[in-house]
Amino acid sequence: MMDEQREIRGFPIQKLPYLVTSRIIRLMESWEQLRLCITSKKMEMITRSVNLAPMFYGCLFQDPYSIIVFGRENHFRFFSCGTAGQETGIDRFVTLEEVSKWLKPTETNQVEIIVGLLEKFISIIPQSYMEVHLNLPEMRTMSIQNVFFHPIIRNCEAVIIIGGKEISSEDLNFILDTASLLRHLRIEDTSTPPYGYFHEKIFKLKHFKCHTYDWICIESLFTLKNHGKISIGKNRFSYADLNRFLKYWVHCEVDMFDEYLHIDMEEDIPEDELFDGITRLNSNRFGLPAYLMRKLILCIWYQKRTLKLGAWLPDDRWPIEIEGDKTFRGEYDALRAVERRMELEQTLKENYDVEDILNEIRELNEQLEELQEESMFTITECI
Repeated sequence: MMDEQREIRGFPIQKLPYLVTSRIIRLMESWEQLRLCITSKKMEMITRSVNLAPMFYGCLFQDPYSIIVFGRENHFRFFSCGTAGQETGIDRFVTLEEVSKWLKPTETNQVEIIVGLLEKFISIIPQSYMEVHLNLPEMRTMSIQNVFFHPIIRNCEAVIIIGGKEISSEDLNFILDTASLLRHLRIEDTSTPPYGYFHEKIFKLKHFKCHTYDWICIESLFTLKNHGKISIGKNRFSYADLNRFLKYWVHCEVDMFDEYLHIDMEEDIPEDELFDGITRLNSNRFGLPAYLMRKLILCIWYQKRTLKLGAWLPDDRWPIEIEGDKTFRGEYDALRAVERRMELEQTLKENYDVEDILNEIRELNEQLEELQEESMFTITECI
């Protein structure tokens, strides 16, 4: 009877040797580690001293409740804050009541509570990666600038914007200007920036994805500078627009991109429209029709409803195995020769018969014939 009446007590983890205690804590799930810290300041101090492995954090900001997701690998738990919590099992949720002792008196609204608890969680279990989700239509009592006012939110690596509502230029600029560690940005669920929006950082991110690019105007591409890989999905561009872009690129003093630019286009390349006023080489040497232009070497081809542009140095090698010379040196030399020949022909019109000019033109013609035979291209000069 005495055994039955004896009070059931928890496992006395604090009384174990430190090495044993730390081993037990390390074996716990992330949500168990946080709940352990809630039990007492001493357990919080012990847990901090273990130097736990970093974990993933995610924040969803919305009304009537916001959520913190945390965990490692596929073992995630949730903290929900707001007037309407989700009905889920207690094993997956840390409740507001449980962590209320960690709240400061000044933390009264959802953003302050989420940010305050996130700071507390990360001080115990470090952050390996953090992403922020913004449900725009449901952010009725909070603003993007209020959310990103907090340094801990600015340290996120990813932002996902959802909800199907247009995000203002001011808000998107605020995210891109303040989130210094941002590497991933996704705009989903018919959410879009306003038409004509552009920020120089947007294509410098490691990953940028939007369900549509109808909001980008061709002038935005003129601002590109030393970008790497750029992919633009569904858009409003016409081939006449892209002709303007190519002409700008050819005469630009800086390298606009140094790897590739992919643009979704429904129709194959209309040569007369895309290359109007542009001298280029038409080549099949790389296994598909390609058009090459000087200024580095800009290689252009159409594949799977996508206009693809790749920028190469003359001695760069084509990544696909081909026979013979794999560099762009032959095409580069040919384009230089064509440009020089055009200059001489213009000079000849102004000076009539000049023997030296005629001799140089003949030499260039011979050089071009040899290059055409070696590298399998034809020349189309602008008129």
